[in-house]
Amino acid sequence: MTQSPFKQSPVKRLTHATMEKYENVWFGIATAMSVLLAVAVFASFVSGTVPRLEGEGGAGHHLQGVVNGRVDPRNLAGTPFSKPGVVDNADGTQTVFVVARAFAFDPGTIRVKAGVPVTFHITSGDVLHGYYVEKTNINVSVIPGQVSSFTTTFKTPGPLNIVCDEYCGTGHHNMLNKIIVEAPSHEAPHPARRRQPVTVSPPYDTPAPQRTLEPDAYRARVAPPSGRRVPGQPQEGHAVLRGHRLHRAVHRRAARPAPGL
Repeated sequence: MTQSPFKQSPVKRLTHATMEKYENVWFGIATAMSVLLAVAVFASFVSGTVPRLEGEGGAGHHLQGVVNGRVDPRNLAGTPFSKPGVVDNADGTQTVFVVARAFAFDPGTIRVKAGVPVTFHITSGDVLHGYYVEKTNINVSVIPGQVSSFTTTFKTPGPLNIVCDEYCGTGHHNMLNKIIVEAPSHEAPHPARRRQPVTVSPPYDTPAPQRTLEPDAYRARVAPPSGRRVPGQPQEGHAVLRGHRLHRAVHRRAARPAPGL
């Protein structure tokens, strides 16, 4: 029997102490991963996604024609859904009624105010639809015969796209809507607090009427006591004197006879 030229060493067996050391290491890794996962789940529940939604339990119980959150989709004439749109309430809040039909939302464009609680009541007139508002956590299933209600507050002005995320037929891709969040308008100031109109003086380049002074009167009025003009300081009346001299020159030229006469 031929022996191998390479000497094989016996396999080193793991002792109980070594195996316990490896188990402790992997147990520590598993514990750390579990703690990180628990922290991530807790943070996701605490932070959430704005705007927050506030459900109304039995949706639309206070609405006319709605009983236990249900409405007859074939007879919406006696309900607020007969005139879909935005309603401004007396307390400053807004209410929106939306009807989904194949293949459009009514109304097509919704205008609401930023920072104001807005309550949506949505129903379907035919088949199952979806109501998803991009950049928010609003995602509602619109079921025929039922009213889906929620309250939210849009904080940032700007447009938001709405799509139907439940397949409802061949024109499903055409079910688009838009919410335009408008900045809150400022009320007109009280009449007593309105700013008074400001009287604006005429422009500086508008010549003011001035009285022409004779040379002697001019010297007595504007000349300094020393009889000299103060360097670097404009003296009142120089423009008047120049105008007076120009006026006399024009009269002299007009009094001359025309050549050849």
